[in-house]
Amino acid sequence: LVISTLVACLTEIASNTASTTLLMPILSSMSESIRLNPLYLMITGTISASLAFCLPSATGPNALVFSFKQITVVDMVRTGVVMNLVSVLVVVLGVSSWTSSILGITSDFPEWANL
Repeated sequence: LVISTLVACLTEIASNTASTTLLMPILSSMSESIRLNPLYLMITGTISASLAFCLPSATGPNALVFSFKQITVVDMVRTGVVMNLVSVLVVVLGVSSWTSSILGITSDFPEWANL
């Protein structure tokens, strides 16, 4: 939940690609230190990097909507915060339940992740 929220907040001010590129090595090292499968944290971080709803500069579609001058930044932030909160919960619940059932990923620290 914390990782998803932090990544979603970071993508509001940085590009999705830059956020993902910056955070993947950090999440990998973090998973090694807490002995959790790195795919859990990395999948959560990667999906959460797409949650940029608050600012006009966050994504191209946001800028396009803002360019019509019918919506203010305050309106976008108010709506975006709610969308981010709901989306973070959906991502965390989805990754927690679907990684094991669909992808077959367990929470055990895999042998291939030892460096």
